[in-house]
Amino acid sequence: MPIKQSQLRIAHFTDSFYPKIDGIVTFLDNFIGYFSKIGYKIAVFCPTYKNEKEKYFGRNVKIFRLKSLSLRAYKEVKISMAMPKTILSQLREFKPDIIHIHTPGPIGILGIMASGRLNVPLIGTYHTMVSEQTGYLFPGNMLWLNKLASGVYRMFNREKCRKIKNGGILKNIIWGASLKIYKKCDVIIAPSQSIARLLKRSLNHRISYVCCGIDLKKFRPKNKYSTAKKLSFLCVGRLSFEKNTDIIIKAFHILDKKGYSDFSLSIVGGGPAKSRLENMAKMYGLESKVHFIGELQGYELRGIYKKSDVFVTASAMETLGMAILEALASGIPVIAVRKYAVPDIVKDGVNGYLADPYDPASFSEAIIKIIRNKSKIPRFGKNGARGLRSLELGASMRKLETVYISALSSKNSK
Repeated sequence: MPIKQSQLRIAHFTDSFYPKIDGIVTFLDNFIGYFSKIGYKIAVFCPTYKNEKEKYFGRNVKIFRLKSLSLRAYKEVKISMAMPKTILSQLREFKPDIIHIHTPGPIGILGIMASGRLNVPLIGTYHTMVSEQTGYLFPGNMLWLNKLASGVYRMFNREKCRKIKNGGILKNIIWGASLKIYKKCDVIIAPSQSIARLLKRSLNHRISYVCCGIDLKKFRPKNKYSTAKKLSFLCVGRLSFEKNTDIIIKAFHILDKKGYSDFSLSIVGGGPAKSRLENMAKMYGLESKVHFIGELQGYELRGIYKKSDVFVTASAMETLGMAILEALASGIPVIAVRKYAVPDIVKDGVNGYLADPYDPASFSEAIIKIIRNKSKIPRFGKNGARGLRSLELGASMRKLETVYISALSSKNSK
């Protein structure tokens, strides 16, 4: 019997969802918006959040909240307490054609279990380099001794502490564990070519490169570029240790000491590191230049991209980087790290500059380059927006659809 694409029923399992804001949530929001409009039936199994107000995604979408607890030091990290029998009952009623997992956490693992029980094809997107999130698993954080850990971090060399937290042994253990989880999938989706190559070197498995895509109808390049002497920089992302926003603040401190004082930095986002980052900005005397905006979405987020001259991020764990895509689509140059998927989309000297991971001095040098070459900002911005045409949301969703159809056809032929 031929597969009718418009009648497909997809069940998503994710340990991160609305109202949280991150790359996975942005992808799922885009997915739901695109596929629900063409008739897909969609179910999302996701955590509960304190005081959440459920968003209405449309009549083709069902949201199943699984009771979850938060890590004390990282309230945004959720541990599901759901009963497998309840989930299986809900899935049997929904009758999914495909189960798609987005995280290797408790809810993602429940999706793997459900796929095996129901004999449904399993797709997994490797959204996050979980091996770069060892800060979550650092004993001081797990035992809620994060204040003590922060004290030690301040007393001694911060970069040495960062290396301890992101130590090789723990990284290798987490990397290996995540690969074992994703090996259960019929198809693993890599959101960038760099991550696809990395997974192929580690797994003898079917790996498909499918970019998460960027909605170019929402994020459009700016028409006018500022000619003011003072440059406005923007950083958007979750404010946690793993995103390395402290590197950005340190880089601007170096700039300030060198006499490059005509700048402002807007930091958009929330998270467990926010208060420490605010204190760092005050300690360096940058409180009048570094502004913490909080979380923004929709028109407000798109507006602040348009108002900014340069986007900057020090995150060294990106499998794609949705905020980077949004910045490039908005027509602003990007300064980012030379690691994982970032060089796939940020081309040094073409649409921005690359810096060495965890290195404030390297970032300060990249920022000085853009300050000294302000005249290149419009060209960099236009290059960035032009280079995203192949990553347009509709094209990415259609490619993902072919992965679903292929996986379902393979399952049915067995």
